[in-house]
Amino acid sequence: MQSEKSTSKRQRLKNEYEKRQRREFLICALLEIVIIFVFLTIGLAAYEELKKQEEQQMIDELIKQAELEDLQKAEHEVVEVKEAIPDVYMPVDMFEKDMFNGQYSREEVCLVAALAYCEMGGESVKGIQYAVSVVLNRVELDYYPNTIEEVVYQAGQYEPALKGTINKFIDIYYYNNTDGLTEEQLEDYERNFEAVLYVFENGSLLPLWVDCQAPFAQGTIYEVVDGEIFSGSRGVF
Repeated sequence: MQSEKSTSKRQRLKNEYEKRQRREFLICALLEIVIIFVFLTIGLAAYEELKKQEEQQMIDELIKQAELEDLQKAEHEVVEVKEAIPDVYMPVDMFEKDMFNGQYSREEVCLVAALAYCEMGGESVKGIQYAVSVVLNRVELDYYPNTIEEVVYQAGQYEPALKGTINKFIDIYYYNNTDGLTEEQLEDYERNFEAVLYVFENGSLLPLWVDCQAPFAQGTIYEVVDGEIFSGSRGVF
């Protein structure tokens, strides 16, 4: 009888031990699963972040490529202007004319001629005329000063004016004094002057919304001439 009790007790203890082992095994297995899940989650998050960075880098490269293609396209586009611009102009002696019916003063024309020479001297007639047209457009726009002098000397705009580079050219144009100029400089001076006078006589050759000239785009691109981008800071209107 006592032997049977002893056997039963041993069996019970054995069963409890096996149950505890199974419980511990299950706990260990669950812990391993949790750890694996955590590592997988961290790895997946890192992978997603890396994937996002690669996608963003690809997007940035595509944007840069698109901007470059747009600029190259703009350089080759034929843009319609309000009238054809001839390459050669008959010489015009401004100082024997009636200063454009009194609309512009002698000082204003000479100031813009000097600015155009500094900005586009040696470049094409078209580039010179576009530079003058930007000045005239700004005078007409509400968000710029309403006089030529104020536009030319507006803070942060035309570097030759702000640094005083144009002063000697103002004197040359105002007094028509070409003494000391080389033959090449004289040619540029006359070509520049004739191009400037053409715009003052005929009005801006650019749409009114084109108000910027720079080596880089400052808004909606209209045309690229001689490496200068003529654009509108507030888009087309």
